[in-house]
Amino acid sequence: MKKSIITMLLTLVMAFAASAAGYSYLHFTVNGSDKCYSTAGLKVVYNGTTATVTNNTTSATLTLSQITNMYFSNSNSGGTTVQIGDVNGDGSTSMSDVTTLISYVLGNNPSPIVVEACDVNGDGSITMSDVTMLISNVLGS
Repeated sequence: MKKSIITMLLTLVMAFAASAAGYSYLHFTVNGSDKCYSTAGLKVVYNGTTATVTNNTTSATLTLSQITNMYFSNSNSGGTTVQIGDVNGDGSTSMSDVTTLISYVLGNNPSPIVVEACDVNGDGSITMSDVTMLISNVLGS
């Protein structure tokens, strides 16, 4: 549970970079329903068991335990799921993602790579700090 909350928090932090990355919408799957929010003026505040999502037009409080998926898209009717840390896009986060991220940070062009999943710490840039956090996540520490 702790690891999934940490993963979700890291993903929520990515919401702040969503507009810069070209995404127009942030989606949550809550109890099987899609909840869609524009990234214009997006702000996400975590309060223990809930997250309050606010943008230029609305505000909503979501219960974290009811969220089963989160993704960004350029459509308010769905998009591509991005799992933060799944750098190689194979559906899981492992040491393989760490080596791919290191290669990317060092200026190589690894393939495959999901650049949107690389900013693990959510600071808006992809650096060795992301590698360090990804290693910590993979090792469960």
